[in-house]
Parts: sequence; structure tokens; C-alpha cells
Amino acid sequence: MTLPLERKLFTVQDYHKMRDADILTSEDRVELINGEIIPMSPIKSTHASIVDFFNKKCMLALHSEAIIRVQNPVEINDLSELEPDVAIVKKHPNHYRFQHPKAEDVLLLIEVSDSTLAKDQTVKLALYANANIPEYWIINIPEQQVEVYTKPKKGKYLQKNIYDNTQTIQARTINFSFAVNEIF
Repeated sequence: MTLPLERKLFTVQDYHKMRDADILTSEDRVELINGEIIPMSPIKSTHASIVDFFNKKCMLALHSEAIIRVQNPVEINDLSELEPDVAIVKKHPNHYRFQHPKAEDVLLLIEVSDSTLAKDQTVKLALYANANIPEYWIINIPEQQVEVYTKPKKGKYLQKNIYDNTQTIQARTINFSFAVNEIF
């Protein structure tokens, strides 16, 4: 007979306490997703290169309009703190020195996906939609395309567009665009 096990879900506050107490260290590449501490995948060279591209491109285009955060925490809700590859967030007087950006601070999130594609298209997509993140991009390395999700409503994105190497993407929430062939 199989007994159901009771699970202990962690809050973002619990997660921060674990970091502060060195239970979790910077060497522990993890994210808090729906109350569970989940290991992050290793970063491959193609993935790193695309993140570097967006970091440079976003900094040049948006340095006076927003803050660009690369693989840094964003608090999505009380049970989830993720580290998207690129987060473009609203300017803040102290540059988020005393707290991580929250979902309402986010203008655009970008996940670069190869081995994490399924998780980015399901788990993270649902979390971001539920948090009303206005724009979410998945850089789909296997298919060499970019999936753009907009118009979150009731936990789903109402609009999904797919862009290939022949197209240019213009963000809806900020003044930022790029040609897809620049990354593939």
C-alpha cells in the first residue's frame, strides 16, 4: 500500500532564510518554483552566448529606460523566486539593493531554452502568466525560433507568436527589437 507523503512547501521568505544561513549557497544552482527547491540545468556555450547577446543588446538599447538583470532572482509570488536568463525590470531608486524585483516590476522576461525547453513552455509559462508578466520570450534553441507570449489573463497568455530567422521582433512593453537571425 502506498501512503501519500505530506510535502513541506517553502515560501520565498523561507528560501531567503536558507540562503542567509548558508544552508543554500551560491554554488547551489537552484530556483524556488511553487514552493519546491529545484536544481537548475548547467549552462551550455550556445545558451551562454545568447544570454550575453541579449545582455549587451538590452544594455545598449535600454540603459536609460529600465534595469537589465541577467540570471538574477525575480520574486514571482510567495512560493516562487526564479532566475530568468534576462529580466528587464522597471527602474527603481535603489536598483533593487534591498529586495529582488517582484512580478509587478517586470516589463519583459527572456528564457534561453535548450535542455529546459519543456519546463519553460509549461511550468514557467504558467507561473509568469499567473503573475501577469506582460511579455515572456522563449529563445527556442532546438527549433531556432523565438516564442513570444503576451496578454496574460487568468493564468494564461492569450497571444503567442513564433518568429523565425527571417523576422524581427519588436517588444510590446519596451522600446526594444532585434532580428532573430542575430542569435541563430
